[in-house]
Amino acid sequence: MAALVPILVATVRAVRGGWLPVADNAFFRIRANDVLTNNDPLLGTWASVSVALAPARDPGLHFDGPVGETRGVTVVRDPEPAQHGSVTAHPQSATPPRWTPRGALSIHLRMSGWRDLRFFASPVRRWWFGLGTIMLIGFGIRLLYVHVHTQDIAVLSDPFYYHGGANLLVEGHGFVDPYHFVLEGRSLPGAYHPPGYLLSLALASLAGFKNLFAHQVWSAMLGTATIAVTGLAGRRIAGARAGLVAASVSAVYPNFWFSDALVMSETLVLLAMAATLLAAYRFWDRPDFGRAVVLGVFLGVTALSRSEAVLLLLLLAVPLVAFLPKDGFAWRRRLALLAMIWGAATVIVGPWVAYNLSRFEEPVYLSVSYHTLLAGNCEDRYEGDLVGYWSVGCVVRLNCPNFDKAERDLTSPCLLKVDPEGDGSTHELRYREQAITNLRENLDRLPFLVFAREGRTWGFYRPGQQLQLDTLSTREIELSRLGLGIYYTLVAGTIAGTLILRRRRVPVFPLLVPIVSVALTVSLTFGETRYRALAEVSLVLGAAVAFDAVLPSRRRPSPPQSPERSSRPNTAAVTKSRTMTKPTGSELSIGSVVNDDGDTTR
Repeated sequence: MAALVPILVATVRAVRGGWLPVADNAFFRIRANDVLTNNDPLLGTWASVSVALAPARDPGLHFDGPVGETRGVTVVRDPEPAQHGSVTAHPQSATPPRWTPRGALSIHLRMSGWRDLRFFASPVRRWWFGLGTIMLIGFGIRLLYVHVHTQDIAVLSDPFYYHGGANLLVEGHGFVDPYHFVLEGRSLPGAYHPPGYLLSLALASLAGFKNLFAHQVWSAMLGTATIAVTGLAGRRIAGARAGLVAASVSAVYPNFWFSDALVMSETLVLLAMAATLLAAYRFWDRPDFGRAVVLGVFLGVTALSRSEAVLLLLLLAVPLVAFLPKDGFAWRRRLALLAMIWGAATVIVGPWVAYNLSRFEEPVYLSVSYHTLLAGNCEDRYEGDLVGYWSVGCVVRLNCPNFDKAERDLTSPCLLKVDPEGDGSTHELRYREQAITNLRENLDRLPFLVFAREGRTWGFYRPGQQLQLDTLSTREIELSRLGLGIYYTLVAGTIAGTLILRRRRVPVFPLLVPIVSVALTVSLTFGETRYRALAEVSLVLGAAVAFDAVLPSRRRPSPPQSPERSSRPNTAAVTKSRTMTKPTGSELSIGSVVNDDGDTTR
């Protein structure tokens, strides 16, 4: 236990900045030979500091022994001192403790009646300690799910694209199509998805962690960072406790940690969206160019993690600038702020767009995704039991007219076909044309089709069937049901939370913009639970506001003051006026020298 004392001292020094307030007017400097003794060393009622006192006697200090030579002295405040601020010193053993350096005078101040020396006395430290605890719990949940989750990644799947693509990038092959590289040995430019999540996995691969389990653990670490950023955003929107509530929900909500074990881009989408919302509210607090750049950077990172997030550059950035207070923000300044946001986002996204334009035959910007558009607009999904979902039937039939003779497994070349003389961009144009043709031929079914797509995404159209379909991504059905139950609670909480924020005059449109963005994207493609990821952070933050509002307040009403007590003179003020010229023992500080007249000089 004695070996822990220096560690505890270093901890206290770090969090206190080297100064410990122990009384109303006394501050003692911690030095390298300080110790903490007696009772609980960190949360108890004793503190130890090393100071140097002159051998003279101060009127407020009554030493039972000489102090001209260094000795260990315990100073205890009198319960009823004869003079305000007086303390009594009692000598300790002449042999100092083993961990106390010789030549140090250790004064152990009993904190009875003094200001508490508690690590958690500061609300800020208590909040960060709570957030750290929630992050540890969330990280443990994610690691446990990685451990119990059984996943067999198929070659033609999104997890394989991210996992294999990250390793190929680190090995020097560049951003190639991992599907054709593994199946056919062809090195073709790949951009089926934006590069954000692939680059994050490449960081782990660059450090030597290239297997699937390592990428799952790395994704769990990213998910833990999402807990912290969500908590910070909640604290900015509705206060410290709401931030801890938001962090707690994001730690246990299955839809926040499913993707970590699945090795899917939703892990980075959640983190980037939480950071974007935090930056948006900070920009609203103080709309300057610096915060505009930060917001633009996070908007760019979010777009590199999910293509449809590029809509946020219009849906979020423009209202943020347009709704600023009229006083002090002329239109010229507003346009300058908007240009700064878009310029910062362009710096992040621009290199990837330019790189794609230079290597594909047909123009490709963020990703090659027309096969997704065709899968959602296949005539098989305009009606029937799976209306609103996706189907690869149209893709396979387009690539292989002799569908009945084609292989039906996922390794079939009919699923992802690239012309020998071309690349993925040339074949994707055929998918776009076929999707538009199917859509035009089924315009009468479009209203119900959009309803089904939105319903599958937001959980109000055949939710039980959609949970079964989610198992295609190897999501466990029991955990998916738990996530659906929590989601319904968050939706109700978000509705109440937005009303509360409006009453508090806090802007709510930044929380609503991701929801609108997801709704627009889904209406054009297909409905799936994981497509809701861009809006999940908004749901958690909105619900945290409502949960915080219904929690009991920690403020306690002050008891009514009796007339006798109210008429009593303020003894503290009287005492302070009496001791202005002659400080007492409780007012000593480091460097004070007590002269023979009892006065203190510096």
